[in-house]
Amino acid sequence: MKSFHVFFSGRKKEEIPILFEDDFIIAINKPVGVTSAQKELEKLLGKKILLIHRLDKLTSGLLLLAKTKGAQRAMEKLFFDREIEKHYLAIVHGRLVKNEGVIEKPLCLKKRYEGGVLYKTALYGKSAKTEWKKVVSSNTETLLLLRPITGRTHQLRVHLDSIERPIMGDPQYGDKTTSTLHVPRLMLHARKISFIHPILHKKIEIIAPIPIIIRQTISKLFKKQKKCGY
Repeated sequence: MKSFHVFFSGRKKEEIPILFEDDFIIAINKPVGVTSAQKELEKLLGKKILLIHRLDKLTSGLLLLAKTKGAQRAMEKLFFDREIEKHYLAIVHGRLVKNEGVIEKPLCLKKRYEGGVLYKTALYGKSAKTEWKKVVSSNTETLLLLRPITGRTHQLRVHLDSIERPIMGDPQYGDKTTSTLHVPRLMLHARKISFIHPILHKKIEIIAPIPIIIRQTISKLFKKQKKCGY
């Protein structure tokens, strides 16, 4: 697995691993702090790329990039037709009684500010749907597997906050801390993506390794529970 070194001011060297690459697409494991801006990614990777979808700056994990215009259009169509399945891991505050569920609430812009935007749920807005499944829980936190059916900006963060289960470490959406454990980042990771390759016509499944800090947090929070597989 190839990787490219990234330097952040005041921080130690990090790497951007390439998880998958063929003649048409590239999948990287994006670190926290890296945006989904084309110019920034081209500079870090040292090659020309085209965006297919985006991840929040605060979210780590699987990001797909195209190497050709044709591949970009074909992959964008898969996203538009909802033929790409994405899975995220999130640690949220609070305990969920049910083992699984669906959040289906429209989203709209709440406000813009220098350097960012905020969204909220609304009666009228862009349709947004998130499926969730409980992996393991303690008295104060829950580890969730999330499947966004739509791909709205900040969708997972806003949806979880809307049911009073904000993601740990979220500086923008309702991080109402209920534990004494401090986390240095948003506990949200784009874990897996699967689809039928639009050009090679074969099934592709890619998994992004979980960052050490999220693994350590899972271990600390749920060490008394049964092994959860992460």
